[in-house]
Amino acid sequence: MNPMKEQYMQTWQNAYNALNENQRRAVDTIEGPVMTIAGPGTGKTQLLAVRIGNILLKTDVFPHNILCLTYTEAGVIAMRQRLNSFIGPDAYNVNIHTFHAFCNNVIKENIQHFGHFRDLQMISDIEEIEVFRAVIDKFDDDHQLKRFKGDIYFETKRLKSLFSMMKQEKWDASAIRAAYEVHKTHITDPTVEGSDYVYKTKRFDKNTNTQYQKGDINPRLIKDELKRYEDVLAASQELDAYNTEMARRERFDYQDMILWVIEKFKTIPDLLSKYQERFQYILVDEYQDTNGAQNELIFLLADYWDQPNLFIVGDDDQSIFRFQGANMNSIIDFKDKFAPQEIVLSGNYRSSQNILDRARKLIEYNEDRLVRRYPYLTKDLTEKRLNGLSPAPVPEIIAYKNETQEEAGIISKILELQDRGTPLNKIAVIYSKHKFGDNLIKYFSQKNIPVNVKKRVNVLNENDVFRLTNILRYINGEFTKPHSSEDLLFEIMHYEYFGLSALDIASVSLLCRRKSDEKSETFLKWREVISNKDLLTRAGVKNINDVISFSDIMEAWISDISNVTIQTLIEKILTKGHILESCCMDLIRPGNSS
Repeated sequence: MNPMKEQYMQTWQNAYNALNENQRRAVDTIEGPVMTIAGPGTGKTQLLAVRIGNILLKTDVFPHNILCLTYTEAGVIAMRQRLNSFIGPDAYNVNIHTFHAFCNNVIKENIQHFGHFRDLQMISDIEEIEVFRAVIDKFDDDHQLKRFKGDIYFETKRLKSLFSMMKQEKWDASAIRAAYEVHKTHITDPTVEGSDYVYKTKRFDKNTNTQYQKGDINPRLIKDELKRYEDVLAASQELDAYNTEMARRERFDYQDMILWVIEKFKTIPDLLSKYQERFQYILVDEYQDTNGAQNELIFLLADYWDQPNLFIVGDDDQSIFRFQGANMNSIIDFKDKFAPQEIVLSGNYRSSQNILDRARKLIEYNEDRLVRRYPYLTKDLTEKRLNGLSPAPVPEIIAYKNETQEEAGIISKILELQDRGTPLNKIAVIYSKHKFGDNLIKYFSQKNIPVNVKKRVNVLNENDVFRLTNILRYINGEFTKPHSSEDLLFEIMHYEYFGLSALDIASVSLLCRRKSDEKSETFLKWREVISNKDLLTRAGVKNINDVISFSDIMEAWISDISNVTIQTLIEKILTKGHILESCCMDLIRPGNSS
């Protein structure tokens, strides 16, 4: 054995020796289906990496015969790095993928079966918005979701969420309808114990002149509840319209890739057999978060054997991606289908026993847990840390009357810790939604407390990007049909980048309401006024040169549409329009640390 390989072998052996009894059992049980319930901090990534090393050590399979599926790219990277420390460069021959990356590879390797998808491209965020708007634009006037005022595209976000879930779970409109009918029967049944849709006391309805007894169905509550679901029913009918519009634009989304591969696996047996024979061992991380389509893909790959070498790691208490109430389904489906060996990891290497006990008491309020369905699966976590604080601090629960008092309490506590000498970078504030942190960040700024905020930002919702989009929409509108986008121009002139006086803009607006001359039936055009010194003087504009400079920039950008690429045009707008400069100034202002 060469020295390098011997070094890797020793690293793997040290990791194996450090495993506790149940972890070692999970690593050594390499044949047949295995279900491992692994709570937080129980060493799942280490376990999977050591198990893959053990498979390569004790069997004749090659690294490329192993498939490891995980939920996120971060999980793929962490697994690859850990495995690399155990087996060296062979780690890059083990198939470690997200579900979408795996399906993408299947499509690329078998383009002859996916030929009609060859010219398709992944849809971008902006294109996706356009697709949903096209779907909404085709709603009939009597459509349940049709809006005639306000934000007519209000339903975009909810449509996107619903269509994504329908594809993930392989539902169609009829499945949604069937679920609706079941729910309707349930809530309109007055005999259901503890129903929220019945009168709790004797009531008289003046509007309908009806006397209701305690326990009678409350028609108003039923109507409100069914209205929400009727909106979902109407939305589910539009999935076909969405798919049609995507096909017309030759675009696809992430869910499509998995559905395409499942379809081809079902209709082309030789294609499925190719991957069933290639992957002798399959491992799946974060199994509680697999959706219906992902679960079907795993089952198809494993169906080649009566007892597949299929190893899953999951914990229903840690489900964060699947919708509420379905976080156990994948694990239960796996258990029912394969009758696997079951291993529970209860040794926690991350937290003190005080925290683990408090967390256990909290999670016990959740009725929808594996341990309630299978009481023999004991998931009580035990502290296994080797170098934790001693004695470990006890979590303190503080209740406040309202959010304002809570925010004030947090600020006071942080200032108190700071006065005691606690470094601010050792203090963390964790909240469930970013909106709860917005006020705290403002207070931190007022108290001169530096903050580091980590959150995923949708750039399309950023104010500067919204303004950039409006500028692009304006110059494109004027290029296509001159003087058609004057409403946008009025707004754009107010953007701080251009430094125009609001009073001057108002003066231009007043002049443009007048007719060109007494004999003319047409009104003065904005583009003509802001480019003409005489007209600006007539309007009473004070800073004429500023307005003309703005006009020159806009005219240049309109001309650039025919002469430069979109990338170059955007670069010009960002730089010559001073948008980039303004963004940089925002970032360096005090209190804007991120």
